Amino acid sequence: MTNWFYYNKKGEKISVPGVELRWLADNGKITPETIIEDPNGKSAPARNLKRFLSFCTNCGIHVAKRQGVCKSCGAKPTGHRKYCRHCGTAINPEQVICVKCNASIVNNIEFQGAWAVLVLIAGIVFGVFAILYGKDPFMMWCGIIVIVSAVANFLLALVKMLKK
Repeated sequence: MTNWFYYNKKGEKISVPGVELRWLADNGKITPETIIEDPNGKSAPARNLKRFLSFCTNCGIHVAKRQGVCKSCGAKPTGHRKYCRHCGTAINPEQVICVKCNASIVNNIEFQGAWAVLVLIAGIVFGVFAILYGKDPFMMWCGIIVIVSAVANFLLALVKMLKK
């Protein structure tokens, strides 16, 4: 396993396995200003390394990756479009990528809507195939159930998008 390095508050260079860096970030040992050095000798502030830190999209404060609620503003860290979740930079709600770190900031709901359409199409195709080419009534009922569940999934995603 290759080791990464980070510089603590005293300026000491500390070696850690890469898997522990996320744990250190989640527990506040690594802040956005902490300098991290990869195994190749390249160093950068932790703020620039997207896979280790996450920021609240409502207030821009550093939060743990798996944190459910921001301790600063009380909002869900990933439910807004005011700050980039990768670097904490203020963004325009119409932006598609962050101009500072080039990370995608497309809202997750847009992806869910596209996924729902894909599941709807696949469900209808499979359901029609099962109804038309099914040798027994069981296959036909399976086809009907798949079509109904695909349509229900699509309608639920549509309702979620309309609520936003």
